[in-house]
Amino acid sequence: MNPERLNRKEFILYIAGELFMEKGFQATSTREIAEKSQIKQPNLYHHFKTKEDIYVAVLERLSLQVKDGLETIINQPHRDLEECLTEILTYLRNKHPANFTMMSHDMKFEISNEHHAQLYVLWRSAYLDPLETLFSRYLPQPHRFTPAELARHFYSVIAPFIQKDNRFNQEVSADNIIHLFVHGIL
Repeated sequence: MNPERLNRKEFILYIAGELFMEKGFQATSTREIAEKSQIKQPNLYHHFKTKEDIYVAVLERLSLQVKDGLETIINQPHRDLEECLTEILTYLRNKHPANFTMMSHDMKFEISNEHHAQLYVLWRSAYLDPLETLFSRYLPQPHRFTPAELARHFYSVIAPFIQKDNRFNQEVSADNIIHLFVHGIL
C-alpha cells in the first residue's frame, strides 16, 4: 500500500493501524495518531468521534484483508488440511500486522461493550468462519471436537508464532507447528 496515494481519512487509518498494531490500543494516543498523520488533534475528531472509533475502523479494514486472504487459501482446490493450515500460518506470519495476543487483549479488555460486540462479529467472520469451514470440509463428522473448537484452538496454538518481534518465527517452521497441531506428539 502506498500511503501517499490515500485520502486523509484513509491515511489516518493507515497511521493509526501501524501504531495500534505495534503498541496496542492503550499505549497509542490520539495526539500521536494526529502528529504522525500530519494533522492537528482537533482535525482528527473531524473524521472520527473517539479513539475507539479509529480502532474499530482499523480492525474493520484488517478483518476484510484477513478474510480475503484466508478464504483464498481454503478455497484452493486439491489441497489437504495440513497444507491449508501451513499456508494460513505462513500468511498470518507474513501479512498480519499485529501481535495476536495483544490485539485479542485489546479487543477483550480495552474496548467498550458496544464496540466489543462489533469487533467480535468482525473476528468471527474474518478469522473463525474460514477456519470452521476448513475443518468442516476435512474432518469426519461426528468428530471429538467441533469445527469452532478447533478453530479457536488453532489460533491459541499459532498466536505466539505470529508476533512480529518474536524469535519463534525463525526457530520453528510453519510445517512443524502445523504437523504437531494436526498429528499431535504421537
